Amino acid sequence: MQSISIDKIIENPRNPRKDLGDLTELVESIKIHGILQNLTVVPAGEKFVLVIGHRRFAAAKKAGLEEVPCNVTEMSVNEQVAVMLAENMQRGDLTVVEESDGFQMMLDLGESVSGISEATGFSAGTVKNRLALQKFDHDALVDKQDQISLMALVDLATIEDEDERNKILYQSKDDNQLRQRISFYKREKERKDFKEQVIEAVKAAGFIHEDGAYSWSADWTQVGVLTPGDIWQDDLRKVKELYEQVFWNSGYDDITLYIRASDAGETEDEKAEREEREAMDRRRKDLDDLAEKLLKKRDDFARLILTGEIKFNKDTINDLLLDLLTMPHYVNFPEIGDIEEAFEFASAAALEDDVDVDDFTDDYVLDYYRNEFDPANLALVFLIMTVCDKAHSWMCNHTPDEQSEHVINYMVDELGYVLTDEEAAYYNGTHELYVNA
Repeated sequence: MQSISIDKIIENPRNPRKDLGDLTELVESIKIHGILQNLTVVPAGEKFVLVIGHRRFAAAKKAGLEEVPCNVTEMSVNEQVAVMLAENMQRGDLTVVEESDGFQMMLDLGESVSGISEATGFSAGTVKNRLALQKFDHDALVDKQDQISLMALVDLATIEDEDERNKILYQSKDDNQLRQRISFYKREKERKDFKEQVIEAVKAAGFIHEDGAYSWSADWTQVGVLTPGDIWQDDLRKVKELYEQVFWNSGYDDITLYIRASDAGETEDEKAEREEREAMDRRRKDLDDLAEKLLKKRDDFARLILTGEIKFNKDTINDLLLDLLTMPHYVNFPEIGDIEEAFEFASAAALEDDVDVDDFTDDYVLDYYRNEFDPANLALVFLIMTVCDKAHSWMCNHTPDEQSEHVINYMVDELGYVLTDEEAAYYNGTHELYVNA
């Protein structure tokens, strides 16, 4: 042991512990009792590099000491990092991120996982789990380390796409959210990978892509559906053997194969069924077009609300929301806290047509809407754009929606919205396009 001038001691730049914590009590103790446990240093020319005792050293400087008691020893750089890691981890002084950084430091110095395990006394599994954290954006990791557990982060590290890993980390507030997002991402990736594989196979088989091919269309006859599993390749081969010209279209999680209805031949019953389907298709398209036209009409009206050109009693918004929430078939609104999602719904009424919702970031959305629009106006637009929905089903029946009707009535009664006869018929179920009109 020897007393060494503080001026000759260099803090170790590889110390994994970045935050030394509150030194106040330690400083006071050193002023009264001095340093009771020697520091450990290694020679570095005319100076010494600190290995053990960084908190004591920092507190000694604050306490005004000129010299500190030290044990002088020889260590390689790897040994220094291993000792600092082991000491801090045994005391529980390091965060998992600091532990990860320390292990990575040893790895960068040429040490193996087994070598790190042997040098620090921690299992190879512990070392591997900590090193997995190096796959994340460091700032995000530090920000989330108190919210998300190590094992949840290790699960996230299994995702190969770096951007997706960090996106999930940024978006998750706790383990539950993170694991849900991991599960959703993996399911989506499996689905997309399957579709890419099948699309490549149907193209190789000479099948023709046709967006307009649907099973409900009278022009097409479905001859196969390729779904995830072990038999889709057999199904594809059978269809290829049976038909000369095959078309395909992509669904959400499958690929459907078709031939033209004219190639399949028709009986009288099949012809009647086809004509009935064609009539239903035309009816459905007319209803969809009408719903789209009415949506555009509401969009135009919502713009006037957003810009303040339409005045209304803002106290009535709370009553409107309460009414909607207490209705028997309560709509599941997007979480208001999800700023980007909420304003994406409202964006159809944005003042600037050239603003692309897909380019929004949370901060941009907040700043843009806070600066441009009155919050009450924006809240009302949000309700109009999220609650009002189509009033017809796939089978062209009227599907009463109490929430939509309530909002539209509010627009008429409180805002002066002009409801056309066609619009009223669409929402009350009397329009001639409805099957059950």
